[in-house]
Amino acid sequence: MSYRGKRIAVNISSVLLTLLLIMLILFSVMMLTFNMVYIKTCVRGFSMYPTLNANVTDPNADGDIVYINKYSTVERGDIAVARVSWWSDAIIKRVVGVPGDTIKILDMGDYYALYVNNSPLIIDGKTYERDKNLNTNAYYNHYISFIENEEFSDNIMLDEDSDICIKLNENEYFLMSDNWAGESIDCMINGPVKADNFVGRVDIIVHVGENEILSTFSQMFKLIFA
Repeated sequence: MSYRGKRIAVNISSVLLTLLLIMLILFSVMMLTFNMVYIKTCVRGFSMYPTLNANVTDPNADGDIVYINKYSTVERGDIAVARVSWWSDAIIKRVVGVPGDTIKILDMGDYYALYVNNSPLIIDGKTYERDKNLNTNAYYNHYISFIENEEFSDNIMLDEDSDICIKLNENEYFLMSDNWAGESIDCMINGPVKADNFVGRVDIIVHVGENEILSTFSQMFKLIFA
């Protein structure tokens, strides 16, 4: 090999090594930032089914893995994790109401529908409603119990349609389960939560059976480049 050929080969090797070093540094910074921002935890129970799933074969075992962004703001429609006085563990639920919202569950005949500010709540293009055949009467009864509970009288009002609804005051959020067919520990039973209760917003979900590394990185890049 000529001297020129050797020099070109050396230069290419140097460029490749430099690129590899840059990639390693960027990866290290990205992972350090990720670990600073996110908290990893596992789902137990079926209150968020089918969005989040527990371990079907063993309800006491870990189910889906979620990564919680502890620096995020929480908005209506998000899945969030909160620590509350009425439950020993942190709860993971759907945020259906934010400060100033009015919430009500309406009996629509064949199904129950969740209304927020006099409009059906739509999440990911779907209305937040449940067929009565899914045994959702218990959840509707929770709603009736809530509006009749003197403890929450400050949250009860009539909306513009003269329907009784739950009014969220300043700094109050309302969290509910996606699964209306079973019992659930959420705000419909225990009242609104405050902003200080939130651990953060769920940004990444790894379902049971998925490759955790591939799924996590795929969703992480979607968040970065969205």
